[in-house]
Amino acid sequence: IVRAHAQELQAQLMPRSTADAVRQVITATLARGEATQAATAKRLGVSQRTLRRRLAEEDSSFRALLDEVRYACARTYLDQDRLSSTEMALLLGFADASTLYRAFRRWHGTSLSAYRAARSGAEQE
Repeated sequence: IVRAHAQELQAQLMPRSTADAVRQVITATLARGEATQAATAKRLGVSQRTLRRRLAEEDSSFRALLDEVRYACARTYLDQDRLSSTEMALLLGFADASTLYRAFRRWHGTSLSAYRAARSGAEQE
């Protein structure tokens, strides 16, 4: 019974796809600046070529997953409202805040400041 329960729990913790595994690694390494394709492949125990091939089989790419995780983290950081744009940029693995501004406009279609203003306006209502 214990073994069956342990296997069930392990199955729940295991990523269901290569993309899920990559998302987990990116999330764990992003703030340390280690969210690279090479480092991710190494942590997953595969070559970069194998990683690219497996992600392509799932109609995904490392760049797309990195972008997805960065956007999700950015929204979380914005909701907490405790970090400056420069701090957020560093935590998301960007070189500077201007790179974060451009990425956020691409992700969300609005500027970072417009998003913050809309969010704070909604909180006041």
